[in-house]
Amino acid sequence: MNAASAGTIAFTPPGSGLTFSANAGNPVNLGLSFTANANFSVDALGFYRDPSLVSGQTVSLYTLAGVLLAQTNVSLTDPLIGNYYWKSITPVALVSGQQYVVSAFVGLNPWTYGGAPTTDPRITYGRYWYKYNPAVQFPTDTAGAAGTYYGPNFTIAAATVPDAGAGWAGWGLAAAGAALLGRRQGRVRTAVGCRGA
Repeated sequence: MNAASAGTIAFTPPGSGLTFSANAGNPVNLGLSFTANANFSVDALGFYRDPSLVSGQTVSLYTLAGVLLAQTNVSLTDPLIGNYYWKSITPVALVSGQQYVVSAFVGLNPWTYGGAPTTDPRITYGRYWYKYNPAVQFPTDTAGAAGTYYGPNFTIAAATVPDAGAGWAGWGLAAAGAALLGRRQGRVRTAVGCRGA
């Protein structure tokens, strides 16, 4: 299993009301925009497991202006978690208050659509984006937020905060121990010197 299993899935589809296997054979880039509500890192990209998939997909993460931040090819043999296929990436740091787009180039695959997703509290879903094109491209055409494509997704890396207090405390104990050992060794050397005089 890759690192995706340790992250938190950003978008969760509704439990019912999804339409599957739409628009097969018509290459399109399907995107979801979102706002970061906190600083966090993205550690995996994925796409939804439509029941009629024929191949993997290229999933990309962009700024809202279309600057590419990460991209990977996700295959049908990659780990399946939460009904998405996932591929780990080198973590990418996102900034609170900034907007981003995660996009999947579906190729000849069909796709799923339905109501707006539930999201992790660290993001706010914006709207869905698209661009019909025979190659990977930033999806520049936008639509409303009433529903969405499924579609691209990402995982939010688990936060790891170093315990600086414990580190300094440990350093302090080590320093105190070294100083104490030095004083003891000094007393031993002095005592030996007295006996030899």
